[in-house]
Formats: sequence, structure tokens, C-alpha cells
Amino acid sequence: MTIQISAKNWLQAFFILVLIPLSSLANSANTQTVSVLDNPVALIGQQVDIVVGYSADDSTTTGLGLRIHYDSNAVSLAHVYNLLSQDLIDGDSTPVADSSDLDGDASTDTYVDFAWASLFGNWPGSTSTELVRLRFDVSGRAPEFTNINFSSSSHPAGFSFEPANYTLEIERPKQIISVLDNPVGVKGNQTSIDIGYNTSDGNNQLPGLGFHLHYNSDIISFIEAVDILPEDLIVGAEGPFPDSQNYDDNGSTDQYISLGWASLYGNWPNVALPAKLLTINFAVSETVDTETINSTMINFSKISIAQGYVFEPVNYGLEILSATWDFDGNNEADALTDGLILLRYAFGLRGETLTNDVIAADAPLTPVQVEESINKALVIADIDNDGEVDALTDGLLLLRYLFGLEGESLVNGAVSYEGTRVSIEEIQEHLQKHMPSL
Repeated sequence: MTIQISAKNWLQAFFILVLIPLSSLANSANTQTVSVLDNPVALIGQQVDIVVGYSADDSTTTGLGLRIHYDSNAVSLAHVYNLLSQDLIDGDSTPVADSSDLDGDASTDTYVDFAWASLFGNWPGSTSTELVRLRFDVSGRAPEFTNINFSSSSHPAGFSFEPANYTLEIERPKQIISVLDNPVGVKGNQTSIDIGYNTSDGNNQLPGLGFHLHYNSDIISFIEAVDILPEDLIVGAEGPFPDSQNYDDNGSTDQYISLGWASLYGNWPNVALPAKLLTINFAVSETVDTETINSTMINFSKISIAQGYVFEPVNYGLEILSATWDFDGNNEADALTDGLILLRYAFGLRGETLTNDVIAADAPLTPVQVEESINKALVIADIDNDGEVDALTDGLLLLRYLFGLEGESLVNGAVSYEGTRVSIEEIQEHLQKHMPSL
């Protein structure tokens, strides 16, 4: 009588006789390790590739039976590729429910399995190799982390199986709010702050956004919001309100403005990103002591964001200056207006002779107000810090700087011997620091 053995039964017998470790060799030092390579990070709602690698103490073994476990609520298998073909006997990538919890992790509910078996014991031919790549779709409701685990259905006699399980981080795309262009505040003056918006994935077709803008009302006070993005605007800079709930988790800010946009069709803001959302005008307190207070925070906190996104506030420290070189108030520092005004002032001119023909055409200040402005700016006008504002040192330094001179051409013959701010770097830093912010 002839006994016929099917291919499937033969493979099962092969695995039992050859691959399953003998109890007498269970404590062998030889190991087969399976791990995730390249430290992948997933983005919610997109795809991620998981590269599975193999390493062992011996390059010639009889094979491996491998299960790869995952949470199907977090990720779903989309594609299997680069599957190692050498001695592959089971390449079926159909997901299987892990009802027996074969990896000992209740958070994973599904696995796919593969098997390699070598009749001549020369698998895989190297001590490390790539076994397979799995492409997963990441669920829009995936948690922040999910496990990719490994278990063995069979491994060679004399080897132990060492799964290097992997915790896959799943990042949310971000809705980002920030202050644009590094504005500064000037004591006793108005400052304009542009608020920008972006997303980490470039998506400009979302349901909307709502946030608070926080500030310290002892240092700056809200005047108005202008140029607000009109698309789907619902809450247009309402407030200010007392921040009794401390929404931004910052005790130095005590008031906030509320803003919100909501799109019925999910296409907000429908403009190219990054984009400016609005400009907020603040008045900087006349009484702020810039010797002890040199900045104040502009913070943001979430009201409502698009599903699947996280809110990323880029809080901003608004530098508070005692003055700038913009003496005529047109938000520019120009050599033939502001530069000449300081030079004339340092030469002792006052009244009409101080300002005649040197006030910018678009300047909002009267000659009397310009003189008041330069009086306030005397705290910064001693550029070389020798204790006085002099025409042929400080006046020339500012005029040269506003004409674009730098380096040795800026300071040559124009720095007091008694000055304590004398290096090119120090003087240029002081001049730049007090340039007006556009």
C-alpha cells in the first residue's frame, strides 16, 4: 500500500521535525531577532511603511515562521511588498483575527503571517536581512501610539526567537498660529501685530479654527483688529475678556481676544498657506519701565480645531523698547529724515530749525510732536554709551547706518574715546535693535 502525503502535510511535518526547537536545546544562546527598521513615524489619515528586519547569530538556519501583529482599529493593511523570496513557503498576507492573543498583547487584534523553510539549512544566507515591507493606512481615529508586535509560529532547533516589538508613534497634523515678522513694541506708541496661520500638512480645506489671543493689559492695551480674513468669519476679534480661566496657562497674561472661523463646506481658509489672519493694534503703556520689563508675551490657546488635528500655538515674546530711530512716526527710519533730525538735535537745533524740510511726507506727527519724540529717544541715542549724545559721534553713527554703511566704514572716527559701546558688533547690534518694525 502506498501512502500519499499532501504538500501541506509535508510542510507541517517539516516544521515539526526541523524548525521547532528541541527541549534539550531550549537554553541555546543562538537567537533569531525580528524588528522594525528605520524608526518610522505615522501621520494620522495617511499611509506608513513598516520595514521588518531580521538578524541572527548564524546566517544558515532552516527558516522561520513569523506573525506580525497590529491593532486594526489604528491601522489597516494596504499592501505587502519586498517580501523575501528565498525559501518562502507561505506568503499569504491575508489578515487573521488574533483571537488567541498569540503575542500576549491585548491591544493588537490582527496579524499576518509568513514562513520560510530551507531544505538544506542555508536560510537566509546572511546574519541580517530585510524580510518584508508592510504599508498601512492610518485611521483618522488612531491613538497617539500603537504597537507592531512579532510572534513565531516556528523557529529552528537550537535557536530562541527574540521579538523586538515596536511602538509606532502616530502624529496628528497641526493647525499652527503664530506672530509674523518679529514686531516690537515701543513705550508710549502703537504697535501692529500680524497673526499668521499654517498647517503642517499644507491642507487649506478644513472646517475652521477658533482661538484666544492672550496678552498682559498692564503693558499693552487692545485698540482694534483690522484686515481680518473674511472667509467664514464667525467671531471677529471679540473682547477683550478677563482671562480668569487662565486658558493659556500663563499667569503673566490677564486678558484675551476671541476669534473664530467655521466653514459649512469644510474648505477654510481656502487661500494659499501660510496666510495672515488679521492685524491687531496695541498701545504700549507710557508707564512701562523698560529697565525692568523688556518683553511681554503674546500667547494663543485653543477654542476649537479641525477633527484629527492638534493646535500648535507659537507664543511670542514681544520686545518692549524705550524708543526707535523713527522720530517722525512713519514706521520707517530714513537717513535724510530721522538721521538728519538726530544730527540737528545733537548740534543744538530746536523748534522749526530742527524739523524744517526733514519730516517725511507720510509722517503723522507735527514738528512739535517730532521734537517730543526725539526727547523720548534720548535714552537710546547715546550710541557709543559715553554718557552724552554728540553730533559727531552718535549723530554720525546713526546717519551712516541709515545710509547703509557697515563695518569699519560705520564707526571710523565716530566713536568716543570715553565710550563703553565701541566695537563694530556692539554698535551695529544697538542700532539694529532700535530700528522700527514694519
